Amino acid sequence: MKQLKFVLLLAFLPLFSSGTSCDNMLNFPGFNSYVDCGPAIALNPESGITVQAWIYTLDASFNQKIAGNIDPFTNSGYELAIDSNMLYCEIKDTSGVLTFFRAGQINANEWTHVAFSYKVNGTMKGYINGNEIISIPVSSTPIGNTGTTNFIIGSAPWDQNYFNFNGNIDEVKIFSSQISIDQIREEMRMIYSGTLPGLIGYWKFAEGSGTTTADLSGQNNNGTLYGLNTPTWTASDGPYGSGFSELQIISCCNFYNFDPANLRLDIDITNLTGTDTLVVSYIQCDPGGSVPSGSTDYVFGYWVLDKYGSPGVFNGRFDFTLGSGMISPQDETTPGNLKLYTRNPNATGTWTIWNSASTASSSSGLIQFAGASLNQQIVIGTTGNSPLEINSIPPALDFSLSPNPVNQFLNLQLDWNRSEPLEVQIYNSYGQQVHHGHFLYASASPVKLNCTEFSSGIYTILILSKNGKGIRKFIVE
Repeated sequence: MKQLKFVLLLAFLPLFSSGTSCDNMLNFPGFNSYVDCGPAIALNPESGITVQAWIYTLDASFNQKIAGNIDPFTNSGYELAIDSNMLYCEIKDTSGVLTFFRAGQINANEWTHVAFSYKVNGTMKGYINGNEIISIPVSSTPIGNTGTTNFIIGSAPWDQNYFNFNGNIDEVKIFSSQISIDQIREEMRMIYSGTLPGLIGYWKFAEGSGTTTADLSGQNNNGTLYGLNTPTWTASDGPYGSGFSELQIISCCNFYNFDPANLRLDIDITNLTGTDTLVVSYIQCDPGGSVPSGSTDYVFGYWVLDKYGSPGVFNGRFDFTLGSGMISPQDETTPGNLKLYTRNPNATGTWTIWNSASTASSSSGLIQFAGASLNQQIVIGTTGNSPLEINSIPPALDFSLSPNPVNQFLNLQLDWNRSEPLEVQIYNSYGQQVHHGHFLYASASPVKLNCTEFSSGIYTILILSKNGKGIRKFIVE
């Protein structure tokens, strides 16, 4: 029998059902509607590239351009698109050779994360919802880099009257290298609050009004909304948002902590052979959708569990630990009032009651739900007259790191000017903690972190305070 125990450390979650949006997006009506980000040469890296976006198309059967700057008449550019219900991507090198693919399955009327990556003298790969769908070899010829064609979102780069997107586009990201599949999986549901190493283009369409949208990569290739049918600002209901995410490789009968995502898992699966990849994303947004009949409310914020690897479902138990005094005596007496809602990982509609709590303790703050499955969204809700006596998860801390990459001292800069004790945790790419310390942030001056003892690689830094927490990645060279 498969057994899986989930232990979620959930502190301070408010009940919430008002339907506020996490962020905004752009709707493209399908004809002469686009965003023009200019002819920036920085968007044409020569040795490698990764392009990503979240999309919701009303019809996946015809050729629709998502983002790119390819020019069919010159040796330059690339594009991310869909065609014939498949992911369609192409890229030109400096000799005029066009490398492309159509692969996978794109469904209309549902949110889908799409991406492709390219490495000179390596491979071109396509991804749908974090799954690699194709990998083809490519030559050693550099990517075409003329910079003469504008980077366009929502239509053909060379002519904005053709191949217009019909639906919603959000979270367009470009990296100047072929990033790993693990990075795609771990970050695809996250709205960035700062820059990342190698990020050369980032349009998250957060403005909600006006005719311009900012490039938040630091390259300042801001976009302008154009067309006879100008893209429309719309509140996003996609399965992504601000929050925290963590990826780990899981195997039978081991214990795992997903601290950045406020989740701890204790896994005991007797018949699991090999390993799977599990990504846990905590999204600090209203879950949206509607709750089932009889439900009175649900908590603000929700989790998405994405498992990659072996087929099938893990069954077991969720343990939500809220802390001492956070569960009312009435909840303890009638734990069935507490519900676990679920829906598919990329769904936006109605939540269903998946299970009722079996136990709830006011002294320990523990809520237990029997039975579990992966690849889903989950949120805690309640029925009856007894609310969950909990407040709110601290908001995300916004901070910056420089220089990044770093070889000596890393400057940590927070966006406030007040005195506050902070905890710092640094992890390597294997999830091992390499630094743990505390300091008093007393002014707007940056804090210097010594990185000279770290080996080369990618690291994750977690900052914790009484008012929130934040997470960033940095590179040590």
